[in-house]
Amino acid sequence: MASKAAGLGLLLRLIYTFTEAASAAGASAMDLLSPVAWVIGIMAAITCRVGNFAAFRQDNIKRLLAYSSIAHAGYMMMAGAILMAAGDQGHRGIAALIFYVSVYLFMNLGAFGTAALVIWQTGSESLDAFNGLGRRATNLAVMMSVCLFSLIGLPPLAGFSAKWWLLWALGEGAARQPWLWWLVIIAVINTLISLWYYVRVMIRMFLTDDGQEAFSAPAAGQAIITVCGLAMLVGFVWMGPLRNRADALASNLYRPRAGVAAVAAEATDPPARAAFVP
Repeated sequence: MASKAAGLGLLLRLIYTFTEAASAAGASAMDLLSPVAWVIGIMAAITCRVGNFAAFRQDNIKRLLAYSSIAHAGYMMMAGAILMAAGDQGHRGIAALIFYVSVYLFMNLGAFGTAALVIWQTGSESLDAFNGLGRRATNLAVMMSVCLFSLIGLPPLAGFSAKWWLLWALGEGAARQPWLWWLVIIAVINTLISLWYYVRVMIRMFLTDDGQEAFSAPAAGQAIITVCGLAMLVGFVWMGPLRNRADALASNLYRPRAGVAAVAAEATDPPARAAFVP
């Protein structure tokens, strides 16, 4: 999870550097970045598709969650396309990415943490290990369901807020670059695809029971997973304040670009000097 966030941060930094330089050079230079934005958008779409379709066929819980993480990396890359393509709307992409990554870390930690506890107790990574988990370890099953619903992007959970804000930012960027609407459509389609393989896990936990013995997970592990699950509820309820904080942080990060543009404008059109009066 941390490696994906770091990689996306590096990609975002490279994108920001290019757009900052292009903004200082003028509108014509910004137009040259449009093909690069297309490439990032295509990469994001392919990443979502590969991750979701690979997870769709998995019966191994670790691989299922790993491939779904690839799909979520694709959603995050869409924010990079906004920054590259949308010009002065680019800060919306940064804000959406900040919020998405923050939520993603909690819901992914909760899902992987639950999977790790079940694997530790059963010795199996198969989805069969989750059969009847709602009876065998109710708290784990409930928190796992909360995290999976959040990964899908369903209300009333923070995953819904994060994905909705990303789609909204893409829509705002599409006012300048209409092709960004295609990324909105692709994100929605991939979300519907992910619905199936996440729900498969929940069907195993609550509707399939092969009589496996109940177990009690370590208290520390349950506490961490419970915090992650509750964070999904809190993130939805406090969506407004959290969004405002992410937006303010994004505006601060995006401010240097405006400063470079202002310096460039001043260099090309210096202010008139006051006449010298002896």
